[in-house]
Amino acid sequence: MYFPNSQIETNLYSSNEFVILETGQPYTGFYWATSTGKYYAGKTPDSIQNTIELIKFKKNSASDISSAEPTPEETPQDQEYQFSTKTLSYLNLRGIDSPKAPRLPQYIPPSPTPNDYQVGEFSRYFCKKNSESLFLEISQKEYQQLKTKDKSIDFYLYTPFILPWTISGEQDKVALTNKNTVDYKEQRENLLGLSQYLKNNYLQLFDFTPGIIKQGLSRVYRDSGQTVPTNLPSSYHLGNMPKHKGQQCGRCTFYKAGLCQRWNAKIEKEFWCKSYKKNVSTSEETISSSSTTNVPPQPSNIYTGPTNTGLEGESYGY
Repeated sequence: MYFPNSQIETNLYSSNEFVILETGQPYTGFYWATSTGKYYAGKTPDSIQNTIELIKFKKNSASDISSAEPTPEETPQDQEYQFSTKTLSYLNLRGIDSPKAPRLPQYIPPSPTPNDYQVGEFSRYFCKKNSESLFLEISQKEYQQLKTKDKSIDFYLYTPFILPWTISGEQDKVALTNKNTVDYKEQRENLLGLSQYLKNNYLQLFDFTPGIIKQGLSRVYRDSGQTVPTNLPSSYHLGNMPKHKGQQCGRCTFYKAGLCQRWNAKIEKEFWCKSYKKNVSTSEETISSSSTTNVPPQPSNIYTGPTNTGLEGESYGY
């Protein structure tokens, strides 16, 4: 059993203030304490008795029956080291604040940037509990703290690692790439259980909506990073897709100098939504219509890949 010297107090002595947790028998003799409120028989953690755990002896005044009850533990984030009064007095005289126990890593959901989507992949940060197959996605900052053994975080219990994650491209290839990456991590880096933590979903954060990505509760343009106005419908995305060939906001009757009169919002002329209505006065549309006079009918199923259904019921392929 190992504890840093800064987190224990040794050579303490009990005169029946403690009982042995396993047997309930009163304990007299040397003991040592941890910063988390645990007590063990012996002078130091190196003692042969260090596996004998003690708890404080408490008298139940209501029934006048003696009982031993452990003191409820606080969370590591809120708990101060429980040093003796003598030690705390020394710290106060020196102007030193009593130390806090190292905090545990916190779950932080990933948030790719528009530049990440342009590149096609980004790094996700995780840690694994050393004693069991428990995983947690964390921030880059906490990854660095665990990696550099920062004393403010409990680096003894967790091992950090990076997972490259593909988020743009052909859907089937993206899923296969991410699956292969996870399989490699599980087999080569002893990270069994990572696929279960990710729920075998290898399209997490994938760019399903052309030209637009989600950032928290907001939508932003993938190329510019500008926020999409909230009053635009969920079907608003990059135009001229196979399911609506040649249809774009700039060719819609509601478009006027960069504004949509239907949704009263600023829009991009290369985008589209299901409220699209062809503007017959648009020269580009007229040219497009006239150029198809002698063209034989085209099959309706031009695109045969996966489709996605928007919140407004519009089904479109990419």
